[in-house]
Amino acid sequence: MCSSDLLLSAETMLMVKEHFIETYGSPVYTIGSGGSGGSMQQHQIAANYPGLLDGIIPNRSFPDIISTIDVLTDCELIDHYFKTTAVAWTEAQKSAAAGVKGSAYCANGARYPNLHATNCNAAVSKDAVYDPTKNRGGARCTYQDNMVNVYGRDPKTGFARRPFDNVGVQYGLAALNAGTIAFDQFLDLNTRIGGLDIDGNPTAERMVGDLEALRTAYRSGRINTGATLAGVPIIDFRSYLEDRKSTRLNSSH
Repeated sequence: MCSSDLLLSAETMLMVKEHFIETYGSPVYTIGSGGSGGSMQQHQIAANYPGLLDGIIPNRSFPDIISTIDVLTDCELIDHYFKTTAVAWTEAQKSAAAGVKGSAYCANGARYPNLHATNCNAAVSKDAVYDPTKNRGGARCTYQDNMVNVYGRDPKTGFARRPFDNVGVQYGLAALNAGTIAFDQFLDLNTRIGGLDIDGNPTAERMVGDLEALRTAYRSGRINTGATLAGVPIIDFRSYLEDRKSTRLNSSH
């Protein structure tokens, strides 16, 4: 999707605007509008390609896809932990540790194609999809493989360099400090949270981001710091979603 490949999104927008100008003349203003993935596209186009958008109206706002995948990855790891731990947790404790309104959010909403090499869109033939044993040269449907032209390939694996990392993250720290969870729960969670391997499968070890990919993510504007958005008119439209069971509240760390 274009919110994953924000370079493609910006190029598409550039070409559409060029066609409009050639057909109808220069517009007085070009305003972006959209939610969720649409908000990512607006934020990054306005931040990285000045002049394409004169103002933006994002809603259900996310700054960029990397920040969003970080949240989804954490959520998936926490859900896997809850399904495998022998330590007892109440629903309220699970929700507090994960930083969500209900732990069902992580159980139902965390598995996105951006995380897993084999979780491809149905438009991709199953025979064409990567398989670790049968088809190692097949299509890999992760964020970084979709953006391999930006991040490059790890010479050791041949796969795209991955910028995601959870080393040192203290999961459930806010819940611990609030007294919602006990220290033994906090300790077990952070001891056993693990990470995802390059194919998106759970591992006992935490993920270590590729340093070159991390440098590229910041240098190329894939991570939106907001510094280059100064002077861009923004109306951040906040959809009312507090009645939704899956609404995400705040970060847990």
